[in-house]
Amino acid sequence: DIDQLYATFSIPSAAAGTLEVGKTYHVEIGGQVGVNATLESVGVQTDAESGTVRVKLLIENRDHKLRAGEPCVWNL
Repeated sequence: DIDQLYATFSIPSAAAGTLEVGKTYHVEIGGQVGVNATLESVGVQTDAESGTVRVKLLIENRDHKLRAGEPCVWNL
């Protein structure tokens, strides 16, 4: 089922504090720019080695215009 896609990113720990769960952000996926993605979760633990936190974005895809597995870019 590809009605909803998830994109997971590792972002710098300092940037995690500026994000809001439930807020919509724009990503690029499969060459399509400005795709709406809702922030679903921000990790509570920073990876000590990389200094990053995992975040998960939900992308609605009911029209199936996006393909699962395509590269996804998020410019914070």
